[in-house]
Amino acid sequence: MIIPPYRFSTVESGVFRSAQPHKKNFPFLNTLKLKSIIALVENLDPLLEKFAEINNIYIYQIKAKSAFENITIDHGHVTEFLNLVIDYSNHPCLIHCYDGHLSTGIAVMCLRKLQLYSVQFSVAEFERFGRADAECSPEDLKLVESFKGEIKIPTYIPDWLWNGDRNFQHPIITLTRQQSDYGPFSLQRESADGDVEVSTTFHALALEVPTNYFEKSKS
Repeated sequence: MIIPPYRFSTVESGVFRSAQPHKKNFPFLNTLKLKSIIALVENLDPLLEKFAEINNIYIYQIKAKSAFENITIDHGHVTEFLNLVIDYSNHPCLIHCYDGHLSTGIAVMCLRKLQLYSVQFSVAEFERFGRADAECSPEDLKLVESFKGEIKIPTYIPDWLWNGDRNFQHPIITLTRQQSDYGPFSLQRESADGDVEVSTTFHALALEVPTNYFEKSKS
């Protein structure tokens, strides 16, 4: 019997979220053909570690605090998370914390900020994965609104991030571009059938951008 982890859902193409996966969920995880797991937990589950080792899945551990803390992750955690989740080479990937709501929800809210989603959308998505009475706390929202980067844009990014445009200039978050291994103006992407596509792109310097866009979206 194939059973998804608690609070499992798709964030974007190639990116999934859930609570802590357990042994009964491993057959389902196999169907996702994961390349990586981003674990927002203080302590990794040994059974999940073994599963990942057997299936050549890399686990990135970001040591978020337990859900009993008022704030489970900080800006450093968010930066590390975003640098991993926007890297196309890590996909398909699963994001999880203990309960699939608090740490994962805050991290995904920051991803939505990077994507320029509205505050209202991000808050509604956050609350949808909690209990019936769950609300985004002022502390959680302040952490998201005050986050400004700096994010390293990898050699190739998924299409759902700025339509795959690495030259995008974010109005809030500072972006730096990694140099491509295929020359200063090229971008490598592996297509679904395994072919490598190389297209032209530019590598900008760090961008300092206006900081009021996200705040304006609340009005």
